Amino acid sequence: METKLNNSLTARFGSQSLALANGLFLDADGILGAKLSWKADNTNDIELFVGRDTQSDVDTEYEASTDPSRKLAYFNWKHSLGKSNVGVYAARQEKYNNGTALEQDRFWSVYGSYALSHLATLGYECVRNTTTGVTGHVAELSFGKAKNIGEWKHTVTYLNAPQGLFADEEYTDYDDQYSKYGYKGFGYLGAVRVSKAAVLSFERYWGATYNGKNKGQQFSEVKLGVKF
Repeated sequence: METKLNNSLTARFGSQSLALANGLFLDADGILGAKLSWKADNTNDIELFVGRDTQSDVDTEYEASTDPSRKLAYFNWKHSLGKSNVGVYAARQEKYNNGTALEQDRFWSVYGSYALSHLATLGYECVRNTTTGVTGHVAELSFGKAKNIGEWKHTVTYLNAPQGLFADEEYTDYDDQYSKYGYKGFGYLGAVRVSKAAVLSFERYWGATYNGKNKGQQFSEVKLGVKF
């Protein structure tokens, strides 16, 4: 449910999709909570979210749990610079099992994107877990738009997410790469629009975990996305 409180302030309640910056800390669907969005002016946007996720797949690691849940909260400020932007956010993530806290992590982040041209964009996000003292980075260089049929968009990514950055991979957009052992490597995503409603993409990662046991960890995926 979304309510427009005035011309610049919007409140949304219930299950929702959330994303911050490049998605290193957060890019997930179905999170229950309340979000307040304030467009302070033409260049400044502020978000405040508080929620509690009680989905059954949250604590698959704790199969005996009768009340797996986690709390998520963040404050995000983004400043637009034409087609570029910079921003900061502070967040907390608390993981519970039967009411007992398993993880209580605090984060801060700086991020931004810079339009090199009308087709090329450079994006960066730095996330610091102040509880564990671990810092992670992701940088992306994209070229193209895949807006019209036959057009391509290419994205090259550098991901450095050490062990201890997050409790697990539930909220990060890089859940196919990150695990409790962390991940460091490069990735490529190529996407081509094959129809007005469909985009065909290929993604490939070359990297390694931080535990030293799987130095050749790669990931590949072919996906067809269709909008109805």
